[in-house]
Amino acid sequence: MPDTVTGADQHDEVLATAILDRLLHHCDVVPINGPSYRLKNRLTAIENVA
Repeated sequence: MPDTVTGADQHDEVLATAILDRLLHHCDVVPINGPSYRLKNRLTAIENVA
């Protein structure tokens, strides 16, 4: 991945930030800690293939 950011990438980043700002403005963010079931299932699938 290049170290430079193109104009389209900058626009996408600004747009994503604006959308998240609108969505999270009146929300309570709940941090979730603990094991990832998605990652656990993926690692299990990889082990079964090998």
